[in-house]
Amino acid sequence: MRTVSVLALFIVCSYFIQPGFAQQQIFKNYTVNDGLISNSVRRIFQDSKGFLWIATWEGLSKYDGHSFTNFSTANGLSHNLVNDVYESKDGNLLIFLNNKTIDVIKNNHVFNNAIKSGATINQYTASATHYPILTTDGAGLQELRGEKIIRPSQTYPYHNYYDLVWLNDSMFIAVADSCIGLFDKSYTLLSETKTDDIPSALTKIFKDSRNQVWIGSSNGIRLMKLTPRVNQPPALTSLPSFANPITLKQKRINAIFQDADGHMWVGTNAGLIKIYADGTQQTITVKDGLASNIITCIFQDKEKNIWFGTAVGLTKLVTSS
Repeated sequence: MRTVSVLALFIVCSYFIQPGFAQQQIFKNYTVNDGLISNSVRRIFQDSKGFLWIATWEGLSKYDGHSFTNFSTANGLSHNLVNDVYESKDGNLLIFLNNKTIDVIKNNHVFNNAIKSGATINQYTASATHYPILTTDGAGLQELRGEKIIRPSQTYPYHNYYDLVWLNDSMFIAVADSCIGLFDKSYTLLSETKTDDIPSALTKIFKDSRNQVWIGSSNGIRLMKLTPRVNQPPALTSLPSFANPITLKQKRINAIFQDADGHMWVGTNAGLIKIYADGTQQTITVKDGLASNIITCIFQDKEKNIWFGTAVGLTKLVTSS
């Protein structure tokens, strides 16, 4: 009997040390009860000094590793709905707000409506070889030059743009409300895929370390088959079978991220999917320690901790450095 018991125990242990279960996940959650300004997290950013900035629907929180410092209309912000945070070369923080204003925070002091925009800026995409590009509501693609906003000449200057990714130093793809556009760095539209032909709304675009472009939608996730040439629009294709679990189908995709170890993370409205480098997958939900199953954003800090913004708070995954 003892031999059988030991064998059974070995089988059980072997199952739980498969690649998808090799690392025990340690989560820590932060909510308004811990000092966070709002539980509805939209974006996470780390500045050059190491402070985390958490953009929410009801203001902005600065986290120093121990406590939160909060900013809202009650102490200087022009608007409570924060879309994104950018750090300029001189260390100023530009706060893109949902009422077409840009505040600046310097030494914890808010300079109200410091930069003129005239458009609601959804987010920025940085590049080592180009000015940051801003996606907007109804004002096309714009450019951040220092602390000045300009709108370059473009084919659709009044489009809503939601997300953007650089393919290389000279071309990028932007997701709009009616098309996926392939542009050169001068904003010339090289080709486009009409989203009328796509059965679900596009929500996210991400390029991984293998130069694969992932497209998230309100109904699952696809890969983009790249044909970066004039008049040859990019097409969507299914994921490889190893990365196409049932859990990613018919789910709204809110976030796509690749960590420093090469693992892919997909945030949905029904939990978090981790795709390991070897192709195995793991589904993570509130039962495993998440603050909420609605994942809104994913970020890895300089210490390699991974942070998940959710609809009901901020979750930190502590990883070994």
